[in-house]
Amino acid sequence: MLMSLHCEKIISKMHGKSFEDWAKDENLRDAVCMRLMSLSECIKEYLKECPALPYDYDYIPWDDIARFRDKIAHHYEGIDFDLVWEILDTDIPPLREVIEDLKKRASFAPA
Repeated sequence: MLMSLHCEKIISKMHGKSFEDWAKDENLRDAVCMRLMSLSECIKEYLKECPALPYDYDYIPWDDIARFRDKIAHHYEGIDFDLVWEILDTDIPPLREVIEDLKKRASFAPA
């Protein structure tokens, strides 16, 4: 599941990083934003296949995540990197848990 890969890469790149590290490292910001863009695109596609997902996990801001890809892709110069830091800190961990749950559910689904 690509969503899982993107979450893991984001978490790996951010492991042990402080806000100061984030603020001064343009390469880190670029890499993480690219992964966020890819993650958002995956989620957008997954929501097409599983439209009930937002009801099953209503604490995840699915629409915001899906639209975030467009924001990054089309307005990169206007990205609020403080907001991205907040997303990384507060939204990615619960999203990762949901994705892991979805992976488990998929592995138990009948063929």
